[in-house]
Amino acid sequence: MKKKIVSFFALFFSDMFCIFLCFLFAFLIRKEILPSLIFELQERPVYIEGYFRQFYMYLLWAMVFSYEKLYTKRFTIWEETRLLLKSTTIAFAMVMIIVFITAQYLKFSRMVIILAWLFSIILLPCFRYITKILLIK
Repeated sequence: MKKKIVSFFALFFSDMFCIFLCFLFAFLIRKEILPSLIFELQERPVYIEGYFRQFYMYLLWAMVFSYEKLYTKRFTIWEETRLLLKSTTIAFAMVMIIVFITAQYLKFSRMVIILAWLFSIILLPCFRYITKILLIK
């Protein structure tokens, strides 16, 4: 029983940390790199506070991952990666829908959300794999 609880919390915090990093990397790219490449982005500043104050964004991933049983069942690496890609895409789509419904699209950059999704497609399976290796040891 203790192993299940420890593995649940380890995977949960690993996922949340990874999603946080994805948004951070996406924000930094949008703020520092893209304005020098795309002139129109210089006129639209982005602020990092909004992405980290909105806790519902992170809870969406936890809910979708829980629905897909990514915290409770064991999967092969490829099956888990497939489920992570599916779940992450659903969670990002839900975030985009919420941002547009609540009219917060002026506060949130769509570019940051899309870049964070792209980073999460790569980083989430890696973080999960490393977390599971650490849990085994």
